[in-house]
Amino acid sequence: MPDLKILNDSRENGNRNRSPNWEKEEKMEELEKQLDGLSPGDIVTAFGKSTTGAEVSRTGALLAEPQNMTATHDGVKGPAIRVRIGEPGTDPAARKTWTTLIPGHGSIRKEVPEEGEGRPVYHAVTGALVGHLTRDTFTPVEP
Repeated sequence: MPDLKILNDSRENGNRNRSPNWEKEEKMEELEKQLDGLSPGDIVTAFGKSTTGAEVSRTGALLAEPQNMTATHDGVKGPAIRVRIGEPGTDPAARKTWTTLIPGHGSIRKEVPEEGEGRPVYHAVTGALVGHLTRDTFTPVEP
């Protein structure tokens, strides 16, 4: 009878060639790291998907704790995180505040504007900073 060999096929042991799910798990972990330290009331910018699947970017107050969920992306269901972003005081149940962060296709960052600079405004498609918005003035960023 031949000797039995034990194979250790796990991420923890450095094997990255056997399971396509590991890449998905790592991207979800990256997304969760971006969310670490964020709390309701923080000003953030998120790049993700709307409830209709359209690409969106939203800047505003994080209105509620992020929620783990399942979302469909490119016809495949998988783990995702829903964040609610809007003007302070907006009802987080309002669908217009929902942004779904899909691992590998979404991101979120905390905004820290300089004193008097106003809220940052980003290009909806490229995500590039285009200017700052105060209550009544838009100031473009020099290219």
